[in-house]
Amino acid sequence: MPGETLISLVRHGATSWNEAGKFQGQQDVPLAETGFAQARRAGEALVGLAGEFGYSGWAALYTSPLSRARQTAAEIGRWLGLQPRELTGLMERAFGAIEGLTRAQVEAMYPSWWERPESVPGLETEGALRARALKTMSALAEAHPGEAVVAVTHGGLINAFLREVGAKRPGEGWKPLHNGGITVVAGRGLSWRVLRLNQADHLLDSKAPPPRAKPGED
Repeated sequence: MPGETLISLVRHGATSWNEAGKFQGQQDVPLAETGFAQARRAGEALVGLAGEFGYSGWAALYTSPLSRARQTAAEIGRWLGLQPRELTGLMERAFGAIEGLTRAQVEAMYPSWWERPESVPGLETEGALRARALKTMSALAEAHPGEAVVAVTHGGLINAFLREVGAKRPGEGWKPLHNGGITVVAGRGLSWRVLRLNQADHLLDSKAPPPRAKPGED
């Protein structure tokens, strides 16, 4: 629709913590070798993607300030000829006391924590995360009306945004997003449409493991 901003939400490449099943949250974990390959493939896939939706090209590239996202954005930027701009609002959910722990360790310490998030010290609430995600996307739309931008971010934030704009039904589980996967949305303000969800065909031969269908995709 005229005046809508197109945003390509890219989940960062894989890290050693992703491969070990650890919660990263806002810990600054760098990409693993597989993650760099996924980032390069995402960059290649993005080259002509804006044109598929009627936009002339990518106007800007934004990234979460965490290393795994910044490194992913740097690889993408080489393909798009853009310098990444850091945006704090794109950071992953803060997982507080469970950051650095495996899912088994978390379950042992905080049984059924996902149903009782208040039991985890320092955990950012889902409501706060969803509000932050929507505020960040709306700010990007305001800065780039009618343009297309790339935002490199995290699985938790992407899922929270999809929930907030009604792209996921109430009670529907968290969508397992691929590292290096691409989700495309268009809109502005409080009104958004999902045009492509978790595009991952560009990752088919990257030797990456399939995403885990678990909460806390960071």
